[in-house]
Amino acid sequence: MSLYLRENIWWIDVTIQGERYRLSTDHGKRKAALRFQKDFVKRVNGGEVLPNKPTKEPFSVKGLTLEDALNRALRTSWAKHKDWSGYNSISKQLKQLVGSDVLLISISSITIAKLKEDLMGSDLANATINRKLAVLSSLMNVAKDEWEMEINIPTFKLLPERNARTRVFTIEEEEKMLSYWREVKPEMADLVVILFDTGCRLSEALRLTGKDVTQSGYVRFEHTKNDEGRGIPMTDRVKSILGALAHDTEAFPTLTKNIACKAMQDFREAHYIEDEEWVLHTCRHTCATRLLEAGVDIYTVKEWLGHKSIETTLRYAKMTNMKLNQAKDLLEKRRAA
Repeated sequence: MSLYLRENIWWIDVTIQGERYRLSTDHGKRKAALRFQKDFVKRVNGGEVLPNKPTKEPFSVKGLTLEDALNRALRTSWAKHKDWSGYNSISKQLKQLVGSDVLLISISSITIAKLKEDLMGSDLANATINRKLAVLSSLMNVAKDEWEMEINIPTFKLLPERNARTRVFTIEEEEKMLSYWREVKPEMADLVVILFDTGCRLSEALRLTGKDVTQSGYVRFEHTKNDEGRGIPMTDRVKSILGALAHDTEAFPTLTKNIACKAMQDFREAHYIEDEEWVLHTCRHTCATRLLEAGVDIYTVKEWLGHKSIETTLRYAKMTNMKLNQAKDLLEKRRAA
């Protein structure tokens, strides 16, 4: 006998005398469902008559279309995913690319190959293509493992991605951006300073309020990618931006992720910049690189950026010209000694 969750209701899956029964507990909380299960076992052992035939599946899966499957996954399996909005956005794209009425059980390796070809023809980055493939792969695994569909899952071979951005902004490029936005959109200038000096992600910066600033001179990032909060000591210019915020005041009330990214795009167009890595996330990579070049150890940088594993941080620790020149100087000193 086992318990499983389906559309926020716990069900019992049990085989008795060769017949499989799936019974709803009518409870959304696991503790209540466990009490129902215990009482059910007690009643069966007491000789209570069971239904004449096994309970039918609560929904039909054989005729499930891609649209119905995606909608169902968004309501159930992905409902509490921290990137639900991303799943929702990609789901809409998959319906258009693959076809809303395509049966889920008919999706094959040929379907995946055609989807990949169409996406690559749209001049999308490999990482962007991989995210769409990953959502479709996740959907098919949900259908097989959670909805018990008899389905053959094709191989999802992802495209190669670069481990990390190689672009680093120079001080001159930073000043160029700040000078532009101080005149055009001062709030963007403040945002960029926060990104450069804390190394936080754009989404983390946009959630900041006055309550995230401590009296000891730290700024707290509570809503992070890995759900683990962290505190970063504020530089003087970060303190000048965040230090005067009232407790419940948003740091960037008029900015959203789309608005901020569009502002960066406008800057690139205004200055005829074609470099695809001239994006806001490069500020984070720049902060990490500057810390490493200043001699900060890799483990401190890991905590600063909020990485779960040191392997992620090591991707930022590429050899810079400064490090190479330092290595050359050490060799010269050793030769002269």
